[in-house]
Amino acid sequence: MESDIKILIVEDDVITSMYWANSLRKLIHSSIRTITSGEKAIELSKSEHPDIVLMDIHLKGKLDGFKTAAAINSFCETYFIFTTGYVNEDFFRKIETFKLVDYLVKPVLIEDINKLINKKRK
Repeated sequence: MESDIKILIVEDDVITSMYWANSLRKLIHSSIRTITSGEKAIELSKSEHPDIVLMDIHLKGKLDGFKTAAAINSFCETYFIFTTGYVNEDFFRKIETFKLVDYLVKPVLIEDINKLINKKRK
């Protein structure tokens, strides 16, 4: 089992984040953390420097997914996989500001997350 890649899931729906984490662990990714808020994601990223952040756009709290990702990106080069239920021009403008980025539209299949993670590993 490979455990060299650190994945952070930032999703305020606890059931969704636990499902994604447990499913990814079964598929080979063992270093996975889940966080429910942008503020906590930034704090954890400062110490753990995740390789991949699976980031929901709409989070509870003061920071949305874009603001959280921008803060993390300021001190840690990471690959962001944004998840959202709706895409528009504003969404695409915002993801263009990130160097390493992909996105998935909800409902998200675990197989699609895994494909993007494996793409990053290569």
